[in-house]
Amino acid sequence: MPFWKNAHPNSVAKGKSIPHARVEGEFEAMLDQLAPSPQLIEIAAQLFRNLWDQKIASSMAHKKTMKAELSQIERKVESLPDKFVDSNNPIVTRRLEQGIEESERRRLLLEEKITRCGTPATPFESSFRTALDFLEKP
Repeated sequence: MPFWKNAHPNSVAKGKSIPHARVEGEFEAMLDQLAPSPQLIEIAAQLFRNLWDQKIASSMAHKKTMKAELSQIERKVESLPDKFVDSNNPIVTRRLEQGIEESERRRLLLEEKITRCGTPATPFESSFRTALDFLEKP
């Protein structure tokens, strides 16, 4: 049978052995007493939900910003071919082509980010279920 040695400096039982089962049993009893009330669990769940909703709102605002940037890029790309017609210089033409390519890459990246933005990978309930279960039964 395993034992724990009491190392508490102010204990009258300092240096004495305590059965492992007794220590673990008392610890489990203490944990049972530490379980939060159902009201506290509900408050924690509401706090988690509020944080979740704020994150989604933030994502939606970011999505709106990316859409504005996307439309700005599209307007820029639409105006560049007119500059090709006006330019006879090969260096300017090459720079315009590079600008179009860079704008297209940025546009594709933004479109991909916009499709993924604002939609959580997992629903709230499954994301926080483990945390709430732990709070209910530490």
